[in-house]
Formats: sequence, structure tokens, C-alpha cells
Amino acid sequence: MENKFYAALFYLNPVTTPDEIDQHLTRMHEDITRRLRPWIEHYVWDSSPITVEKVNHENYTYIYLELNMGITDTDEWLITSILWDMSAIYEDLYIRTFDCEGDHTLIEAWEALPDWLEPSVARHRTWINHQRIIIIPDLFYKDRGLHLDEALTFLTRASYKCLRVLEIENTMTRKCEEQPSKALQGQMWIECLVSRQIAGSVMENPSAINHAINESLKEAAYISGTEALKKPQNQAIEDPVLLKFRTRVETYLMMKLLWEKTAPKVTFDNFKGAFVDHAIKDWIKSNDIEISSTPLDKDVETFNTRGDLLQTELVRLMRIEAPVEPVLVNETPTEEEIAKDEEQASGSATVQEKEMKDMMSKLEQLFKDGEAGLDGIENVDGDSEQTSKGVEPQFWDDESENEEEDDDDDNDEEQQIRDYFNKEKIDIDEDDFFEFFGKEVLGLPEEQLEALRSEFSQNVKKNGETKTSHTAENYESSDNEYEEDETFDFSKDDAVEELQESLKHLMESLALGQDGPASTLFKNMK
Repeated sequence: MENKFYAALFYLNPVTTPDEIDQHLTRMHEDITRRLRPWIEHYVWDSSPITVEKVNHENYTYIYLELNMGITDTDEWLITSILWDMSAIYEDLYIRTFDCEGDHTLIEAWEALPDWLEPSVARHRTWINHQRIIIIPDLFYKDRGLHLDEALTFLTRASYKCLRVLEIENTMTRKCEEQPSKALQGQMWIECLVSRQIAGSVMENPSAINHAINESLKEAAYISGTEALKKPQNQAIEDPVLLKFRTRVETYLMMKLLWEKTAPKVTFDNFKGAFVDHAIKDWIKSNDIEISSTPLDKDVETFNTRGDLLQTELVRLMRIEAPVEPVLVNETPTEEEIAKDEEQASGSATVQEKEMKDMMSKLEQLFKDGEAGLDGIENVDGDSEQTSKGVEPQFWDDESENEEEDDDDDNDEEQQIRDYFNKEKIDIDEDDFFEFFGKEVLGLPEEQLEALRSEFSQNVKKNGETKTSHTAENYESSDNEYEEDETFDFSKDDAVEELQESLKHLMESLALGQDGPASTLFKNMK
């Protein structure tokens, strides 16, 4: 079976007459033709341009598309993406796409397919409609594929019963969003010397040159050693002219690979010109093409400077924002380059892991230090200063020999933070932090958050008054003046573990770049 891609577009509506359906299809045919015109005229197809026609078959009128595919599926997904975008406009448009292997949309998302959707029952069950993938359920003619008229009857009368699998739609969306950039990245310019007559044939049929080169590459693949190059090498180029034309990246890479394997002593420019000249001559001979004219130098120059007509047209039609450069992935990385990349990746991961551990250590210090206020600054007034210096937190290294120096460094760092807060006039609002921690980290609903806020307001008091807003300046006073909140017991080990787990989630949330007082505090703790 030939490697081809097919698409059929149907207009299905239970209340429309055949004449109305024909009118809708005529408008759709004009639409798809207009969308494909720049590609048909200027795109370098892997094999040959796509064909579009409106046909009538088995009492159904529909739009039929056929594409001869090459060695890649880029052209197939390019057409699919154009049809996917078009389906968003017409609610009653149903599109069926498939190739020689079956429904390519299902092949890409095979892991998400329902268990019953096997190849034997998948025929004519999967359709594109209004940028959705809909599947005719297995309850309709169970355990077998559908005939075309059966599928169309179901879609006309009961399309609302079709199934949708989001994983398949997500795969479809992702593949279509890669286009047309991916297709344009596979197109490139080539310059080489060819005979003047051959240049005239290329100028008259620019889209055919890639196919001609591919045919010669296939022929060369069956010939071993330098025998592959005897024809182009022994064939002198008469009246050579420099020709610049578009071809596909994979064609260029295969031609370069053939050169490396068979003629490394010949310069690639000389090999390229001889090979292209020979390929076009074989193509002209095999297709009985008559060379109508010999181009003049000014004609060749005009052809060489015409630019990328496809991307120019796509930019004008606002299909793309800017021209896309080709992507050449032809270089195989050496072992040294692979080892260097792995080392860089490992080093990056190690740095990130170290930064995360350092941050978690500081957070543990902040929340385990009983002498620190909610702003993270250790209270140093009165007895609390002596206590903070005389008690060693459990998470510190027991084998440290410079504990007093570490305490001094910590106090200096805390003083710098305090000075920074005063300089920038930063007030850490406890209510804001409470709401951020409750919603973003603990995931509490608004009702439960309000209940907790009310409970805190009743229990956390200073001098008999409810205190609901605190700043760094207010927390300079001793925490001993506040009544103890007996609602939560943070002295238990399990409570500390739960708090540490919540802190990990808080760190992940802060890594997303959330703004707020908590984010400001933690950034200055680094």
C-alpha cells in the first residue's frame, strides 16, 4: 500500500437539505483551498503537493484531500493542523483523517485509548469536530468497525452521544501547535553549480527538485562504495550557473551523508552540484519533460534573489508572526560533548538541591527557635537575649566547635535583616501571611479560613486586647506578654513533622514567584 495521507470533510446537519449541504461544502472547499494555496505553490513537499477536490460518493458529497507522503510525517501533521484550525469555524463540519497505518491521531495517543478501541473496531469511529476529538461509542455496532454510512448516520442523529478523551485531544492540540513552525524549520536554501538547461527546468518546476534529488538518493543507497558517484562525477557540467533553490533539511542531510560515506576527498560543493545536476537530468528523462527554454543570466539572478515566497505570504496573511529559520540537527554529539552536558546537568541539579537544603535549614531554624518572633528575628530584649544565646537549637550540628562565633554571625545577619526592613519600610502583616499560608500552602477553603481567623482573634491577646495586625516593630516586645494559645500544641513531634511538610509545600509555592510579605521575608533570608 502506498504511503499516503487522506482526509474527508463532511457537513452533517439533520435539518439541512441536500442543496444547502452542497452550498456549505462549496464554501468550505473555497476556504480550505485558500488556506492551502501558499503551501501548494511555494512549499517543498516531501513527495508531491496535496490535492483537494469536492466529490460525490455513495449519495454523500464531501471534500476529499490526498497527499503522497515521504519519509517523515511532517507534511501529514501540517495538513492536520490546518484542518484542526478550520474545524473551529464550522460547527457542523466533521473531518476524518487517516493514513496507510490507520488513524494517526490515535497512534500518537495510544496510551490514552479506551481498552475496547482496538484496530479491528476503530474504523470510522474517530472524528474531528469543532476542535474536538469525538469517538463513536462501542455500544453502536459493538465489536466491529463501522461502514462510512453507519458512522455518518450516527453523527447526523446522535453526535451528542460521542465520547471524548481529553488525553487524545491534548495530544492533538500539542501536535497541531507545533505547526506550521515545524514544517518551516524543515525547509532550507541550497546553492550549487548546475548546467544552464537544468537551471531552466528547476526554475519552471521549483517544487519538483526535492523529489528528484530524493529519487537519486534512493538509487544511490542501493549502490555500494564509490560506484554511487560514478555517474555524477564522470558527467561534466556544461555552461554552469550558480542556482539557489529551496529543499528539505532531511534531503540536504542525506545528500551530505552520502558525500561523507562515498566521496570525502571531493569538496561538498562540487559533489552537491554534480549530484543535483545528475538528479534533475534523470528526473527530466524519466518523466519525459521537454526543456522549453534556456534562462539568461538575469533570469537566474532574479530567481536566486526572489526570497522565501512562502513565509512572505504567511506573514502577510498573519499565519505566522515572523520568518522561521531552518533547524539542522545533523551533528552527532561526541562522547566528550555528551559527558560535558551530563556534568553540567548534574552540576545544575546539585546547586539547586544545595540551595533548597540551605533554605529548608533556615526555615527549620525560624520555626523551631522558640525565642524568635513571627518575623523571624530573634528577640534580644531583657532575659530573652540571654536565653537565645544560652540555648542551642536541636537542629544545629552538635559537633560544632565554634558555636559562639556562629551565634554572633547569626545575630549580625538578623540585624542586617532588621535594618533592611526598617530602611525599606516593610511591615509584615500577620493577616496577609495567615491568608497566604492557609490558601496557598494548606489549601483551606474560605469558610474554614474565616473560622480559624476568628478563633485566632479570640485567643491571641496582648494586655487583654485582641491584636489582629502585627508589624516587625510591634514584635520587638517580648512574646511572654501574650497569652498562650492552647488550641495548637507544637511541642509534639508529629506536629513539627506536619509543619515541616507544610513548609516544603510553601517553598514550592514561593518558587512560582508569588509576591507578598512572605516572599519578601524568605528572599532576604537567602
